[in-house]
Amino acid sequence: MILLPDEAKLFFYLMYRLQFYVNLKTQIFEDVTTLEGYLALDRDAKLQVRNRLWGNVSLIDQYIKHNPDQLSKAHLQIIHGWKQVIVGDFFIERIGKRQAIFIQEQDVYGVIGLTDELGDVIPRQALPLRVMAALLPFKGQIVYDGLLQTYSVIFGRGIKTELKEVYMAAKQNRRLITSLDDDPGAPVDPVTLPDYGPTLAEMAKLARKLHSTKDAPAVWTPSFKLLRSTLELVEAATAAPDDLDRLWNHRNTLVKQIKSLDTILERAERG
Repeated sequence: MILLPDEAKLFFYLMYRLQFYVNLKTQIFEDVTTLEGYLALDRDAKLQVRNRLWGNVSLIDQYIKHNPDQLSKAHLQIIHGWKQVIVGDFFIERIGKRQAIFIQEQDVYGVIGLTDELGDVIPRQALPLRVMAALLPFKGQIVYDGLLQTYSVIFGRGIKTELKEVYMAAKQNRRLITSLDDDPGAPVDPVTLPDYGPTLAEMAKLARKLHSTKDAPAVWTPSFKLLRSTLELVEAATAAPDDLDRLWNHRNTLVKQIKSLDTILERAERG
């Protein structure tokens, strides 16, 4: 996913003017005295200015105060929002249709491209990829500032697995960060889930009627216990999904009963 053409145009319009101002203030390239001259700089030169900017975001306050480009209040608010920049090393764990996943320690960000899909910029076979990046809020979404510095490091299966788990945990626990705005919008309506309580209670009642007999196959008893314990786990999961201690207890009971079932099946194979 990328910004709409008009949004991308606005992003670079504001970003390049801010960077040009930073260069004038800090004199990184003293001979660059016009915006056109700044735009003509190569990528490595712009990286130096960009790094100076994100290393001292108070330069944004100075830009807004002087407003050398006579920007509107709305445009100045966008630039002010960039003080929330998150800059540093990230792992790009995956690139999906909607967003790329940037991971910094346990924080997981959904980032969209500017004018090009990140999947067109970064080969998927190169993932996970470690990069130095600056993530910014823009129009309620997270973008990067257009400059990525990559590290030539190949990661083994252990790192790949860990990064995947960090992402999956963030997704499962709804910790995926997709906006850096102070006020990303109206509160999200709570999710309404179906009430399976009555159905599960009826199923548990029926399961309790299942009993082994003296001459029944040995596999009946552990199978019936496993069914009842499974229903208890499902009841707990639907009634109190945040009660992890309770869920772990039910899970541990199931593991013991599965082991008992394994023993019965192994004995059956011995004949």
